Amino acid sequence: MKPLQKPVPPTWVAASSDETLIKAGELGFPTMGIPFVRSNSILEVKQKNDLFMESYSRAGHKEEPDIMVALHVYLHSSGEEAVRFSRPYFERILEYLRTSRRPGSKVPDFDNVGKERLVVFSSPERAVEIFREYQAIGVTHIICMVNFGGAPMSEVRRTMEIMSNEVFPHLR
Repeated sequence: MKPLQKPVPPTWVAASSDETLIKAGELGFPTMGIPFVRSNSILEVKQKNDLFMESYSRAGHKEEPDIMVALHVYLHSSGEEAVRFSRPYFERILEYLRTSRRPGSKVPDFDNVGKERLVVFSSPERAVEIFREYQAIGVTHIICMVNFGGAPMSEVRRTMEIMSNEVFPHLR
C-alpha cells in the first residue's frame, strides 16, 4: 500500500551491525541505534556513525542524513545521586538482557555504560555536555528513554522537568 502522506513519512533504519549501517547508508536511509547495545564507548558510537556516513557519501547521497540514538536518561540535581538512584532500574534491564538475549550477546556493565557516556545518569549540567558530545560526533536526534526498569513516575517526571527546565534551554 502506498503512503498517502506527502512527503512520505520518514523511515529510520534501526542499525546495530556494521552490515546494516553500510546498507542503510547505501540506500540513503537515516539510522537509529542504542549506544549501549552496539558500542562499548562513545568513540565506538562515532566509529559506527563514520561507517554509515562513508557508505552514505560513497553511494552519492548529497543531503545531510539524520542519525538518531536512543539513550536511557535519569537526571538528578546531583550526578552521584542520579547514578545511585538509576542503578536498580537499569540493572533490571541488564538482567533481562542476561536472560533473554541470544547466547553470547554482549551485556554491558552498569558502571561502564555511565563512564563511557552510553547512558545519561547525571546532573543537568553533565547531561548538556554529553548531549553536545553526541552532536559533535554527528548525532542529529536523541530519544531520551526516561521511563525504564520500573522507575516510579515521580522520578520519571522529575527527570522530564529537569530536562525541560535545565537541559533543553542550553541545546537550542
